[in-house]
Amino acid sequence: MNVLITICTPLFRSLTYASILTITQTSFLRAQSVENSIDQLLKPYDRSDAPGLAVGVVSQGDTLYAKGWGMGDLEHNVSITPNSVFDIASVSKQFAGLAIAILESQGKISLNDPINKHVAGLPNVFEQVELRHLVYHISGIRDWPGALVLGGRRFDDVISFHDTLAMARRQEALSFPPGEIYSYSNTGYNLLARTVETVSGDNFADWISDHIFDPLEMNHSHFQDDLGTLITNRVRSYQGSHDGPYSNVGNQLMALGSSSMYSTVHDLLKWMAHFDQPNITDASIIKKTMTPGLLNNGKSSGYAYGLGMGNYKGTKRVSHSGGWAGFRTYLLYLPEFKLGVVVLSNWSGMNPSSIAYKTANIVLGEKLSDNPRTPIEALQTNDEKLTADSNTEWKKWAGVYTVDEENGVQLNLYERNSKPWITLPDGTGVKLESKNLNQLFNVRQSLKLTGSSGVNGWPRSLHIQSPQWTGIAKEAISLVKDESRLSDYTGVYYSTELLTEYCIQFDGNTLKAIHHRHDPVTLEPFAKDRFTSNVWYWSKIDFDRNKLDQVTGLRVTQGRNRNMVFRKQ
Repeated sequence: MNVLITICTPLFRSLTYASILTITQTSFLRAQSVENSIDQLLKPYDRSDAPGLAVGVVSQGDTLYAKGWGMGDLEHNVSITPNSVFDIASVSKQFAGLAIAILESQGKISLNDPINKHVAGLPNVFEQVELRHLVYHISGIRDWPGALVLGGRRFDDVISFHDTLAMARRQEALSFPPGEIYSYSNTGYNLLARTVETVSGDNFADWISDHIFDPLEMNHSHFQDDLGTLITNRVRSYQGSHDGPYSNVGNQLMALGSSSMYSTVHDLLKWMAHFDQPNITDASIIKKTMTPGLLNNGKSSGYAYGLGMGNYKGTKRVSHSGGWAGFRTYLLYLPEFKLGVVVLSNWSGMNPSSIAYKTANIVLGEKLSDNPRTPIEALQTNDEKLTADSNTEWKKWAGVYTVDEENGVQLNLYERNSKPWITLPDGTGVKLESKNLNQLFNVRQSLKLTGSSGVNGWPRSLHIQSPQWTGIAKEAISLVKDESRLSDYTGVYYSTELLTEYCIQFDGNTLKAIHHRHDPVTLEPFAKDRFTSNVWYWSKIDFDRNKLDQVTGLRVTQGRNRNMVFRKQ
């Protein structure tokens, strides 16, 4: 055997070297092919007269691709490189998320802690809000962008960490009970950043630098808490059509925790590499930051510690997008393949998520299946299951509906003895049971109602199935615009939560909401005491009346905020 070994060893070694050489050449050719394909994808952004993007790919812990395309500063003719520094907007949240996970692992906090244990001065309505509600975006806390703009702020104003916390401290009611639904709240992550400060005794930006950026050698990353800080290689952001002209978009935001982190492609590739090779914390903590929280009904929120969780072509997906000023960012990570893609852009018209997924497809090729959803995902999207909230959630469909507008035939869905009842067009009252959040039924009478709603939650409609009649009953839309009706709503309305007022004026044949810092908003009648508009921060408006039928106030609902109250003065 020794002889055989002696004789065969040179041959064995030569074969091994040849194999290694072959493997190395194959890997090189494969990497070159991937690089060329990504270059082709990004070639349209190789312009000297337009903003652009930087793209990076990390695979198995190694950088596979990192390049910049287009201009970082059009006025000074500076190109984008992988070392260009971008505001990564909401991609910042995962760093606040890891900070909370680390402090939790050290026993310094618990996700079950009420937020008012760690942040002083919060209102009583926050008593039931726990840290986990903030982490998973299920708290009911107002989202500051919509609330502050309704309060008169503009996105080109200075918006500081203090401003977001002060807004939270004035909140008079939650948008929904904690844990009831998923609703993205930047304010929640500002409160988490403040929690890091009160628990650690350090400034949030400094804590992140000391415990995350410095150990990972993310030397060009920081949270912006001082607008006067000089940032080497910072890019400017722009808006405009694909072919221009372009204009600068101002950026004076310092919302620690939720956004306002500046970084580069190279730094974020280091960040994603640590998902597989954690050297600043334990692997179990990384796993926890990628585990979504649960709603009160046991369903997944789809969101973990600053990371969105889902599925892409049959494999687990971890991702997050960001958008502020003219910056558009996206981070994509596929754990099964240990593949990460980061896209940073300084143009508001960019679609970074599309580029990220196309890049992942180039790198993985046939390794990704064409199955868009796993069986588990399909089960998670099944809404036919009974829930603990079904017995109360039906109330959102309560009201009067029109069956025959021409003849004024109506039906009324209402509450009686804590149960849903419906008065049919012939005046008959029928007791109902709730099947799920959108369905009501009466088995004996073979009656089934399914609720649905349109834009802004209006109009509501009930699809009715019964032996006598099958059809759709719609919530009536008020077409009355006479001055005698609309004048009820005129006056000055003040919000103690937002510290601002609007004057509701009758202008010709329309109502307008007037604010000294915004353009007038036209309110369109929708139903009795309900209005809508084409301005995003005045999405839905409900006017309230007292027992004398006098208008006493209004409530504004936006995409992420519900029922912000203005009282008539």
